[in-house]
Amino acid sequence: MAIRAEILAPHRLVIASLSGRVDTDSVRHVIIQLKSRADFLWNFDRIVFVDGSTDFSRLDMAELAAIKGAVAQAYFAGPDAASAERPYYRLALVCGSVMEGIIAKMFTMVLETDAVPMIDLKVCRSAAEALAWLGRDTLAAEDVLKIAGR
Repeated sequence: MAIRAEILAPHRLVIASLSGRVDTDSVRHVIIQLKSRADFLWNFDRIVFVDGSTDFSRLDMAELAAIKGAVAQAYFAGPDAASAERPYYRLALVCGSVMEGIIAKMFTMVLETDAVPMIDLKVCRSAAEALAWLGRDTLAAEDVLKIAGR
């Protein structure tokens, strides 16, 4: 599976891990999984772990825009989002190498094409940095890494 996601509802947080090939279909698949869960709310913050085993070979700017479109259609088209302030949630991308960081920065550029971005995204170098930025530093980085399968 390209994207594995766990929900920590008491912390209003989704922890996801990327592996294998990531494309629009894999993102749509995890969206369907999350939306089917009773303990998930669309505006939970997210922490996403990316490492060297992740295949971004199919990601170009058009594919990144398609991923943004899939996320927008799934989460931001309803009445809750219409009455909410932007950004709707924060997304911390934890990248282990320069290449993952470059892909993350490309996705940041796609998100920032909106006057007020839908998602506040930050590229982080560690779980601890991501948790601090998300305001979840009461969670132990080691525990979050275990949940993510890292």
